[in-house]
Amino acid sequence: MQFKNEYCGLWKIQLHNSHKIMGFVGLWYFFNETQPQLIFGLMPVFTGKGYATEASACITNYAFNTLDFDSLIAATDKPHKESQNVLIRIGFEFVWEKSINNKPTIFYKKSKSVF
Repeated sequence: MQFKNEYCGLWKIQLHNSHKIMGFVGLWYFFNETQPQLIFGLMPVFTGKGYATEASACITNYAFNTLDFDSLIAATDKPHKESQNVLIRIGFEFVWEKSINNKPTIFYKKSKSVF
């Protein structure tokens, strides 16, 4: 129902030539927020090839230009440096760290004005 009501949710990331599903990307609610966060994930065989960066940049563009978000948050587990690097590559900046369910979680934010 999220797409129907709010125009956000999860999309599959698909390899163009074979239509093989590589992972997902989207806008999803976490932590009782008023607006969804950027989320993405790839199957291990597809990491390190730029797919997460490309897909996340597309969803960020969609959030700012279609949904008219003023800013967008993304969170990742602290040990997951690859995800943090994706966010940094597309212009997100570190904003805070906190423990969620006893796991260190890093939060990043991008403002539309930076887009």
